[in-house]
Parts: sequence; C-alpha cells; structure tokens
Amino acid sequence: MKKRVFSLVLSVVLLLSVFSVAYAAEGDPIASTTTSWGEAVPVAADFQEIASNKNFILYFRSSDCYVGVRDKRTGVIWYSNPLVEDDPLASGISVTNLRSQLLITYTNKNKTKESQINSAAGCVKGGSANTTRVNNGVRVDYVFGNEKITIPVTYVLDEEGLNASILTNEIQEGSNELLRIEFLQYFGAGSVADNGYMFVPDGSGAIINFNNGKTNRNLIYSKPVYGEDLSLRTNNDPITSRSEKISLPVFGLVNNGAGFLAEITSGAELAFINAGVAGTSTSYNNVSSTVTYRSSNSLPLRDQVDSTQNIIYNALHPTVLSAYSVKYRFLDSTQVTYSDLANLYRETLKKEGVTKTADVGARLFTEFYGGVRKQKSFIGFVYNAKEKLTTFEEAQEILQDLKGNGVGQITALYNNYSDDFFSRNVQIAMNPAGTLGGKRHFKNLLDYGEQEDIGIYPAVDFVNVPTGGNGVSTFFDVVSALNVSPVLVYNYKLNSNMKDSTTAPTYLLAATKYNKAVDRLLNAANKNNCHALYFDEKAQYLYSDFSKAGYLRDQTKQELVTQFQRLSEGNSITLSNPNSYLMPFADYITDLPLSSSRNTLFDYDIPFLQMVLKGTKAYSGSSVNINDMSQEAFLRHIEYGANIKYALIKSETTKLLETDMTFLYSATYDTFKDQIMDRYSQMETISREIGDASITAHQTDGQVAVVSYSNGKTIYVNYSDSSVEMNGVSIPANGYAVR
Repeated sequence: MKKRVFSLVLSVVLLLSVFSVAYAAEGDPIASTTTSWGEAVPVAADFQEIASNKNFILYFRSSDCYVGVRDKRTGVIWYSNPLVEDDPLASGISVTNLRSQLLITYTNKNKTKESQINSAAGCVKGGSANTTRVNNGVRVDYVFGNEKITIPVTYVLDEEGLNASILTNEIQEGSNELLRIEFLQYFGAGSVADNGYMFVPDGSGAIINFNNGKTNRNLIYSKPVYGEDLSLRTNNDPITSRSEKISLPVFGLVNNGAGFLAEITSGAELAFINAGVAGTSTSYNNVSSTVTYRSSNSLPLRDQVDSTQNIIYNALHPTVLSAYSVKYRFLDSTQVTYSDLANLYRETLKKEGVTKTADVGARLFTEFYGGVRKQKSFIGFVYNAKEKLTTFEEAQEILQDLKGNGVGQITALYNNYSDDFFSRNVQIAMNPAGTLGGKRHFKNLLDYGEQEDIGIYPAVDFVNVPTGGNGVSTFFDVVSALNVSPVLVYNYKLNSNMKDSTTAPTYLLAATKYNKAVDRLLNAANKNNCHALYFDEKAQYLYSDFSKAGYLRDQTKQELVTQFQRLSEGNSITLSNPNSYLMPFADYITDLPLSSSRNTLFDYDIPFLQMVLKGTKAYSGSSVNINDMSQEAFLRHIEYGANIKYALIKSETTKLLETDMTFLYSATYDTFKDQIMDRYSQMETISREIGDASITAHQTDGQVAVVSYSNGKTIYVNYSDSSVEMNGVSIPANGYAVR
C-alpha cells in the first residue's frame, strides 16, 4: 500500500516539475538541493531532473551520485542503485557496493597485491565526487583520494535511453595503478520481492531467473566478452574446451515486465559481463560489466605452483580507448520478453550497417580435410609424412555426388590443403599441396565450384604462427605474455582440460605485423584466382601483446577490423563463430553455438544470437557428425534456424591412427551420404516456407519450442517422445511442424 501511495505522489510531482525546468550552462556545479535545473524531484529524496526528451527524463542525486531514468512511455523509473538504506543480506564491502557506481581494482606501487574499493566508500563518503553539467546529462569525477586515482564518468540521455561512459583517456593515477572498473553493478537490479530475469549472451544466449536459489558465491558469473585473452594464460592453467564464448557485447534485464538491453558500444573487447542472483552477497539480482583498464595476472614466484609468494604482473600501458561506454536501451512495454530484447538488437545492428543480407536459403556446409601430418619410419629413421585424406579430385567428386542427389546450395570449406599446413608455416601462401593434386587439380576444383555455383573456401590464417617462415619470424613478429616470454598456444586434452604437451604449440602474430601478412595473403589469393576465403575461429583470435611496445586487445581488435575490411573487398568471406565486430565482413557464418556454456547459474538457453542473425545471412551449427548426430541435435538446428554442416574426408579412418586429428573418425563421406541427403531435403522444405524472414518470437511450452517468423509462419519443435497438439497443430514425437 505504501508503494502505491508513494508512486501516486511521485507521478504528480513529476508532472508538475516538467513545467518548471530550467537548465544551467555547461560546466555549472550541481548542488544537492534545489538548483536552476528545476526543483528537487521526490522520486527519492533530493533527486533532481537534469535532462529530458520526448521519451525519457534523467535524474541525479549529488549526495550519493545516484542516477535515475524515467521512461515516459511506461512510467517505469530505472535507478543506478537500489533505494534501500540497509540490506539484511549484505556484509563487508557488499554493503557499500550497493550504493556505488564504481568498484575499482588496483595494485600498490610494489605490485605485491591487488586491492578493491568502491565509489561509495572511496569517494562519496569523503565528499570527493565532483559533479558538473554536460549537454543532456551530468559528469561525475570520482576522486579516490587515498588511492590517488581519479575516474571521470558521464551520464547522458538520448531518445533511446542512457549512455553511461567512463572517460578512460582522462583517468588520473598516482603511485597506485588502476586495473579494472566494475561499472553500474546494480543498475536496474531486482530485489527478492521482484519477478524477472537476466539475459547474458553466453554462446547462443542464456537466462538467469531472479531468486533462483543458486546462491553459492562460486556461482557468480563473470566472463570476458569476445573470448579469453590467450596472452594472459599461464602454462598451468586448465581450460574448459567445451565452454562457449561471448560474441555479442550486450546483456539485459527484465524486472516485473519492464526491461532494458545494455550494449557495450565502446571497449567491449576489454570487458567482462557479470551476473549474480539475490542471496549470494546481497538481496538483489544484478547484471553488469567490468572494463579492464590495465591487464594483470597473479603468478606464483618463478611460476612454481607450490610457491607461497605471488608476483602481480601488470601491463606497461593502459587502454588507449577514449571512453568505455554502455548504452542502456529501454523497451516501451511492461510485458517485455527476451524476444523483444533480440528484436531490438537486430534492428540496432541493421541501422548501424553491421548485418548485411546475403543468400539465406537452405544451404549445406561441408568442411573437407585435405591431409594430415603423420610420423613414419624408414629403416630406423623417423620422418614426417603427408597422409592424404581428401584430394582435390576427391573433393570435386563428393560435390558432384551431392549435386547429383539434389543438394542445391553448397558452401565447401577446405582445410589442410596447402604446403603451409604440411610445413607448419603461417597459412598465407596458399600453395596447393602436390600430395593432394597440386595446382592443376586445385584449379579444376575452383573452376568446378564456379560453374556449379558452389563456393569453395580454402582455409587461411594470418594469426597463428606454427614456425618461422613465409616472411614471419617467431623471434621478432610474435606477441609476448606479461612475463615477457612469447605466448604459446597449446591444444588441450578433452579428458583433463590440461594442455597437451605431445603436440607442438603455435605463436601469435603481433597485430603490427598483420598488414604485411595480409598483403601476402591477398597476393596468393589473386595468384590462384581464388576469391573465397575461410577463417576458422582460431584464425580470428583476439589477444594483447605485453612486450615493451605492446598494447591491449583494443588495438588488436581495430587492426583485425582493418584487415578484414581489406580482405572482404572483392572476396567472399566465410567465418567460423565470429565476434560481432567481424560479422559485417562475413557472407556465411559457420559453427554458431546452439546452446550456452550451461553454467550452473543459468536456468535455460535461448537462441538470442540466432534471433539477431536469422534472415540476414546463412549460418550453420558445428559439424554434426563430429559433435552430435542425434535427432535431438537435428531438431535444435530447426529450432535455431541453423543450416547443417558436416566434416568430410574421402579416405578410411585408419589413416588417422597416431595423428592429432582422430576427431575425424566419424567423417568419412560414404558413411553419412544418405543422412546428408535426407536432412538437407528437410531443411530445404522448411526454407521454402520461411524464406528470408527473421525470428520475431521464441518460447518454450514444456518440451515444445515455438518459433514465430516475420512472414507469419511458425515452427513447432517437439522434443518429447509423444505427439503433441498445440494451437490446432499436430506435432509428431521427436519431430516438428511448420504452419
């Protein structure tokens, strides 16, 4: 009852305040009482209206630097922090975290430990948060006096919502060094009394329900956007190879029907996305982001795991970004779904030109493997042999067979086909291996593809450097870790998740050397008259360089964008599971995840990534015969609007014995020929119904997924062992229906 009375009073005061607003000149200080911006707005004590447009009103309270945004369309007010004096579940630093907009991590001048302090305790409590007016918003300079660190932040209103930015190029440091900043941890947070959920873009996407009871502190979610920085990995770190990455720089929250989508519009490559549920450390469900200002890693002394002393390695240079920015877009509804969040982001990307329309009909993706390196012996001498798996002629024969059996649209990827692969060189020369048929048969394959409108995409890679060669030095052209040693990338064992020391590692090319490598790659493509290129996920790694003249991932990302812009001019590009900043350059996308990482904190998966991309370009899941050949996996492709992909070889699998490619044991073409034809036929039938429509809504009802498309069609996918009737539609057991 009290809440209702409070809301009524609030609404009346807001209506009255609109007519009395007058704005101060830019640079004027903000007082904690009535100012020339308008009278204090009692949405909470001492809040002041400081900016307004047709959709929103921005409020600020200088006594604690709280921000509020009122959505005029829904009447909902979103706060930067919970309006609560005491939280019975909070203790220690969590008490003041609830009242803070920033939580910083820093090292002392001796780099012997990392420490944390938040803005409520380090700035606001001591009166050292300085506020000034900026156009359509407010600037707050958070002065951490004892830590000798100053962090300027702006909160600016536009017609889509709130732009919150940390002005990283204006951060000031003293003897301590700033490492990370958790930003607006509790913006829009839902309490234990609220109903709602949080969205995180892990893999295909995942939902974390409010108050789901998963309150173990070890379950707090924190994951880097765009995947792990391999330059920060140590030799003793395990890896969970089955974990999916974050490829979209967004997160969201729905609270009692109202919702927002937050996009990291600048600095996502340096960010983590975090989430936690009520009962873990506070009474609030929250999702937010953290930005890395300067990278660090805590390593045991001399890298010995049994050492009791640690050394904290810090990067010499902080980010060169001018600002780290998060844009909060609020939806004009009080019945928001995660489908609405996806639709909003898809339209946002279209406006920004990030997604481009390509052929989106049913398409079979095939991934050929040309050969494998294998150790053999001859009269006691061990040598590295070239073992044929699929020659150029055999690849052409397979494609001819597929075409002859009704597979109309094919995109063919080709791995392990060049001298670069067999010689362990950086793969930019594109010299067709003589073992597989040489230049003549390679040309025949490309010509056949052009005649039959089949895209033949040879794999290339200017990022990974197995050994010196092709103009690249492993001494001068590769990146360094924080301890100054070269970064080595190992394969990892599935059974232990530890590095596999039996296989040779690779180096990573420094971003400053990309241009020269891509020059050579483009020359090689022109020489072979090959204007289609395939980059697998490893060929798109995003990493830092911690050499003396190094940089963080922000500079590497920009250089990758520059090079893929060059590569896409006059060439068709297929990318495997790309990050969002490379998606504009892809004509086709493979290996999109059809699930999240299944983190224990998650409640269920959603096809957020696919809802954003469907109808803009053709994409596939990972190779079904390598990962999961079940009917359930096939149905997941249908639910997620994904094409089918197969890894294929022509030879018998005995050739894979004692090689590092035993994962291809289930890749022989003749074994899967009938299944490929059948599943492609089903996909083609569905495609004729869907066309280039986008997914507008997705929901699950028991074991049935319901996917609605923009052309009015609906796909029902039934994962149960019994047939189901829904909306007058009969859906067979372990099957689907399109209406």
